[in-house]
This record gives sequence, structure tokens and C-alpha cells, in this order.
Amino acid sequence: MQPPKVDDIVVLGVSHHQASIEVREKFSLPPSNDSTLSKEAKNHAKGLFIFNTCNRTEIYLHDADVPKVQELWQQICGLSSQEFLSFSYSKSGNQAVAHLFQVAAGLDSQILGDFEIAGQLKRSIDRAENEGLLNNVLRRLAEFALQASKKIKNQTGLSNGAASMSYTAAQFIKTTYNNLEEKQILLYGTGKIGSAACLNLLKHAPAENITLINRTFDSAKVLGSKHGIAVRKHIELKNQLQKADVVIVATSSDSPTISKDHLEDSGREKLLIDLSVPRNIDSSVENLANITLAHVDHLAELQSEVLAKRKASVPAANEILGEKAEEFYSWLKTRGLAPTFEAIKSGLEQIRLTEVDYHNPNLSAKERIKIEQITSRITDTIARRWIKHLKDNQDLPSDTATMIKELFDSKDNSIHES
Repeated sequence: MQPPKVDDIVVLGVSHHQASIEVREKFSLPPSNDSTLSKEAKNHAKGLFIFNTCNRTEIYLHDADVPKVQELWQQICGLSSQEFLSFSYSKSGNQAVAHLFQVAAGLDSQILGDFEIAGQLKRSIDRAENEGLLNNVLRRLAEFALQASKKIKNQTGLSNGAASMSYTAAQFIKTTYNNLEEKQILLYGTGKIGSAACLNLLKHAPAENITLINRTFDSAKVLGSKHGIAVRKHIELKNQLQKADVVIVATSSDSPTISKDHLEDSGREKLLIDLSVPRNIDSSVENLANITLAHVDHLAELQSEVLAKRKASVPAANEILGEKAEEFYSWLKTRGLAPTFEAIKSGLEQIRLTEVDYHNPNLSAKERIKIEQITSRITDTIARRWIKHLKDNQDLPSDTATMIKELFDSKDNSIHES
């Protein structure tokens, strides 16, 4: 058995580096599209997972028909080949591995060191696991990437200070209005991003000034009850939009959830912030009088001292990423030795059982138990030493591992002459 090839790991993606939000939302794979693509693509890959955030949409693949997966993505999102190639990227092998590590650590985010990205990646991995999409290579790759992210957060200053899209949104509102305590704020959407936005809002505005609305009323009610915030039913959305001075939209719909019809009769100044990708506030809203509309790309342009300090931690973060990447590569190499490891363990166990059975007629029950314990410890120790030696000497000729496997696979496990 040959070890899995690192070149068989591929990522297809589009992100804020190459594409504006207007483009990214065309490539986006929210739950409905994600599910459709996953069902089709799993027939063309040994392993895959889809990672979709406001800044990027990426598909990680192992041992896949990459052109076929790309074709499926284009079809589901209604993209032409030219459009796809103009804005997307493809990385394979070492570059794909390094890319995921950079993404997980927040080094590739619009906001450097974004500490929300690791949680989003973990949820994507869990979803793929539950859907039977992951294989062992991608599972271990993601585990090493998340371990690196955690170590960077604990041992460097890359994520020090508050800086995320939800935090930046709250800061933007604060700097826009000096009298925020006099403004009525509506938060539409109480999922992960909406809940984070709510917590950041509470640092600058009283709870009585905030109203929550979510399609699922009970979800909003849990958050509202926890922080003493008013919750309204979805049917009241237009009425609450009319009353609000500030609106944050953090829904996860495939299409806009706020349109001109919701706002054109308001007659009062409003600041609208869209934290969704695809955008959930129709862009035509911006043409209404007294409306200021901001989305994630606008927020990402805001600079802060926090980000300047984080840049100083990038070299230390990259060093940790390098160490964890080497651990992954080492693991990948040992995958080819897995049959040899199994042959060593099963071969020694069979020898042990054969010898114990040979002496069994002359043993008492008590002696049999003792012999079982002693021989098990001996064979386990021998197996561990063989396996450690092979792991520590992975550059041994491949025929050496084959010879060892054949030795322990031998059916003649008796040392006694018949």
C-alpha cells in the first residue's frame, strides 16, 4: 500500500483577495446549494468538505475528479467557465495544505487574526463528517490545522484584542453615532454571527434599545431572555424596520431578506449593515433617501490599532504553522505503513495465542491468566518498538516494509516442530 499523496489534496475557492462581495455571492454555497453540491460531488471524490463564510467559499478535496467538481459548482451557481476561472483559485499538494493552515489561523482573513474563522471551519468539518463526506486524510488535515490555530491563539498575540466582523460592525455604529444610547437598533438574524453582533452591541448600547427578530422565534427568544432584550415575531419585521435607526442583518438566506418595500415609507435616517453573504439586503435599498448601507467589504476597510499589533505576531504564527504542517506530512507518510503495522500486531498476537494454547493443557486456570497477562505485555512491547522504528525511519526502502509485512503475515506462527 502506497501512502496517500499530498498532491491528491486540492482546494478550489474564491475569496476576498480576488473577488468583491458582488462576485463572491455568486459563488456562495449556503445550506441549500451546499447540500446539492455535496450529494453530487461525493461520487467524484474520496473525501471533501465545503467551507463557506462571508469572505470565502472553498471546497477541499482528496483524490477527486477536480474538473468534474468544478463543473458541478459552476452549474449549481449558474456560473460560466470564464467567470469561474476569472475569480477562482485552485491549489494542490503543499500549497493546498499551507492554505488551509493559513485560513484556520486567521492569517488569510479580511481581518487579520479573525478568531471566529476556526469555529466556522470546525462546524464545516463536523457537518461533512455527519454527512459521510470526510475521509481520514482530510479529517487529519483539518485536525492539524485546528490544532495549529489553537496553539497560535494561546501562544501568540495574533488574536489579541477584539477584531471580527461583528466587533467591527459594532465599532462602526459607535463611531457613526455619538449618541448611540438614543438610537433604536434592530438585529435581524440570531445565528452565530447575529449572536456575536448582539454581544458586541451590548458593550455600547443599552439592552432596552435593541430589538431582535429571527425567522425562528424561539431562537431569538433564547438570546433575548439571556440579555434582557425585546424580541418580536417575524411578521412584525417591516414595522420594526420603520422604527429602527440602525439595522444589522445577519440572516443566511440565498436571496435578499430586506428590500426597498420594507423601507421606502420610513422617512427617517437609517444605517443598515449587512453581515450576510450572499447579501441579504437588496442593493437597491442604497438608492433610498436617508439610507446608509454597509456590507462586509466596507467593514473590512476599517483599520485599527488592534490589527497593527497583530501583524507583529505573524512570524511566530507562521513558525507554529510550519511545525504542525510537518506533523501532518509525517502522519501522511506513515499511512502507507498502516498494513505493515497491522501485520506486526496481528502476527505477534497469533504467535502469542499459538504458544499459550500449546502449553494450555499443562496450566491451571490461575496460571493461564498470569501467562495471558505476561505474554500480552511482551508482544505489545515488541510491536510498539517495531512500529516506532519504522515511523522514525520512514525513508527505508519500500521493499523493507514489504518484507517485514510478509514476515508477520506468515501463516506458520508456531516455533514447535510437528
